[in-house]
Amino acid sequence: MGWHVAIEPAKEALYLQRAMNRSESNRYPARRHSLGAGKIIFSRRKSSTAQPAKATGRYYKLRKYNLMSNTNQFAFLRSSACLTSSLVPVIACLLALTGCGTTSDLKGDQGGAVASSRRFSKVSVQNFKVSVPEHAEEAASSGTAFADVIAVEIRKTRKFETVIRNGVADPNTLIVDGIVTKYDEGSTSKRMWLGMGFGMSFLEATVTFRDSKGNRVGTIKVDKNSWPLGGGLAAGQNPHSFMDDAGDKIAEEAAKLAR
Repeated sequence: MGWHVAIEPAKEALYLQRAMNRSESNRYPARRHSLGAGKIIFSRRKSSTAQPAKATGRYYKLRKYNLMSNTNQFAFLRSSACLTSSLVPVIACLLALTGCGTTSDLKGDQGGAVASSRRFSKVSVQNFKVSVPEHAEEAASSGTAFADVIAVEIRKTRKFETVIRNGVADPNTLIVDGIVTKYDEGSTSKRMWLGMGFGMSFLEATVTFRDSKGNRVGTIKVDKNSWPLGGGLAAGQNPHSFMDDAGDKIAEEAAKLAR
């Protein structure tokens, strides 16, 4: 058996009023409207001059407002989730292509901004030298491959009259060459299944801009590597994808010197 406590209507109203006062904020004070002996309702209003609303109408409006608020919150959360889920594949694709590491801006001899005011209308991209003691065999063709990528990306800018490979330079020609100092294709399976640095791929190079007399205009440092934690993202990253990403940056810097 449970305990049953009978509360007089007046005391019940007092208890309800105290409970409402504790839960209501100062902005919307609780108001009591009598509907007869032992029966009261509470409603919210913004000013003391407003007239009390009828019980049924006020209750309906409050319930309708709460329902609309909950619906709006659900719609906002659902749209946010959809936006996030749609951005994840895009971000993953970008990371898969670019990898980690950086491709620097064009720097002068002292590591600062380029001081030369020369402008060029032509570009000649020379084959890169390769100085990779480890993995020399797989890196042998990287100098030619990297130069090909750079030439293609510079042509895409449409800032120069001509972009040639290993051509003769005249005074209006910007020469792009450099050296590959690290090249490692790593292991796709290790990057995929092990991660934690196993099977990582690398590409490091120095890109040099010169005028037709051989004077250095500036240099760009390329230092790229695969995602160290592994997985499908890291498995698709290799020196060739790093070349594509670095080539885009190199072309962007070359376009700044176009006449």
